[in-house]
Amino acid sequence: MARLALLLLSCALLMGSGSASRLAPALEELTTQYWEWRILDAPEYASFVGIHEHDHFLDDMSLEAYQRRLNQSLAFLGQAEALEDELTERVDLVNLKILKRELETYITGFPFKAETPATTSSLSLHKRHLLRVEQVLRRFTLICWKLYRDPDKLNFVLPLCYMEGIHTDFERLISWMVFETTEDFQKLLSRFENLPRQLQQIQQLMEEGVAAGIVNHAISMKGVAESLGRFVVSQAEDSPLWERFTSFPDSFTQEEITALQDQARQLILNEVSVKGYVLQEYVQSEYTTRPEIAVTSLPDGEERYAQLLSQSLFPQVHTSTSLTASEIHQLGLDEVARIEGEMAKIVEELGYDMTVPEFSAMIRNDSRFYYDNADDLLAGFQDLAYNVIPPKIPLLFTNIPTAELQVVADPSPDGVGAYYLAGAYDGSRPGIFYVNTYHYDAQPKYAMMTLSLHEGNPGHHLQGSHSIESTNMPFFRRAMEDRNYFQAPSRFPMNTAYTEGWGLYSESLGFDLELFGDPYDRYGHYSDEIFRACRLVVDTGMHDRALGWTRQEAIDFMFSHTAMSLVDVENEIDRYITWPGQAVSYKVGQLKISELKAKASSELGEAFDVKKFHDIVLESVGPLDVVEEEIDAWVAAGGGP
Repeated sequence: MARLALLLLSCALLMGSGSASRLAPALEELTTQYWEWRILDAPEYASFVGIHEHDHFLDDMSLEAYQRRLNQSLAFLGQAEALEDELTERVDLVNLKILKRELETYITGFPFKAETPATTSSLSLHKRHLLRVEQVLRRFTLICWKLYRDPDKLNFVLPLCYMEGIHTDFERLISWMVFETTEDFQKLLSRFENLPRQLQQIQQLMEEGVAAGIVNHAISMKGVAESLGRFVVSQAEDSPLWERFTSFPDSFTQEEITALQDQARQLILNEVSVKGYVLQEYVQSEYTTRPEIAVTSLPDGEERYAQLLSQSLFPQVHTSTSLTASEIHQLGLDEVARIEGEMAKIVEELGYDMTVPEFSAMIRNDSRFYYDNADDLLAGFQDLAYNVIPPKIPLLFTNIPTAELQVVADPSPDGVGAYYLAGAYDGSRPGIFYVNTYHYDAQPKYAMMTLSLHEGNPGHHLQGSHSIESTNMPFFRRAMEDRNYFQAPSRFPMNTAYTEGWGLYSESLGFDLELFGDPYDRYGHYSDEIFRACRLVVDTGMHDRALGWTRQEAIDFMFSHTAMSLVDVENEIDRYITWPGQAVSYKVGQLKISELKAKASSELGEAFDVKKFHDIVLESVGPLDVVEEEIDAWVAAGGGP
């Protein structure tokens, strides 16, 4: 019964009823239709969110499916435009603006020739809006045609890299599912049946990319073929997909278990393994990589990178600013100089007569700043997340989410140092802070506090959980799709500058929470902050054609300006090669949030309430300009409720 009650509550929230009282009926209907379509169109995303009625399907990754998404997005945008003159309440106008920006991000990033959009006859529009809707559809069809009539401009054709893809994401997808009934297991078996088709679609996308010269660099493909090889087995029990069929609820009979295992064995051996081998062979023997690391070396590279940095007419994807690559580069250099000055003060405070790079090299190679084994590293992070930080949070926040945070080991040799996975929206999965324990000897103790603030509380866990538990916004804003980075710039936005800007801003709250009493922890904080500033420099350095940095130049710059280990620096640089533009969002977002805080504090004086400021930022999920508008409105109202 408890499970059923939770499911019913979850469904009520997921269908948007949590915000029904705050939205105009027409807007509520539109946002609900949009959300229902998104969940139906992206069943893997639905599993992540906690909606399991589509768990037997996989995402359609065919070019035709991407075209259908464009057409449907155009139709939804037409509905949104038609509503604009009817709405008067601020909350409605803000939500409508964010919905339009979300749709425009997908539409203007779309690289293929636009076909005739989906008709509006199937949509619940009033007749008086049809003319305006048709005008909007024609306008955006023209934009897509004019910008992307060149067949060399393709998107979606980089579906595999060492950081994401079917070889890493399918096991994670399984972890998002529930397994309480035989029907639940049958849904997974259905996904096994559909997996060969998706593997074939992935290969077709890559073949399109090769034909157009839009391919990854070899660095981005390291280990991918080997990882795909894990699905190619002679015994089903050797496949990572078999693990879910090794344990079952106590209520299952032996007959049911045997039947499920037999089906899984047959599908793994005769379907998944066979098609997995075909894709592995293609990646290993036929797929070609680009010779230059710069994304701007691709046929559509200049426009692609500009779009990722959110320039010109394009809506936000990663940074939601209008800064050019050269401006971002200079901003990074300025921030590096400022932060290095703070680090120099700590070196002097500790009594050392050496430069910042010399001090960083000293502590980087000092064994006392590292754990001797993976278990101790994990325990150290758990102590910070469970015991040290939580009692401090009420100093700066009032509406503190109740969602659980777990700190879990990630033993992958190719994994990033740490990352956060939001909890499921049905309560079936807590928020998880993953710590890479394979390279336990590369994670310095002096950086652990800052990393914990960023990934856990008050960073991504508090931020993500606040969105999950919010009743003040429609659900399409509350459920960020933090996956499929390869689809950028044509994807539904992650609002990276907002989410990662908050994560980096949260690190700085360690001072207000009195968690940086140890000078080495403070040095670690500034080392992490300068690392994010370095991202602005090295990302643009490598991908802007005018700068033309090599991978080694980027490594040398970041290594000389941070206290990071060489392994960590190399991993970071390879990430920026693979996901151009994504990493610059952290610092840009943090600077904007800090700027808004300083501005509000200055204008409100004693009326400034930092807890209220944080509430408003957390409720303003979306592009940075929306956050700014909400803070400006609060200040204009005198900082009241």
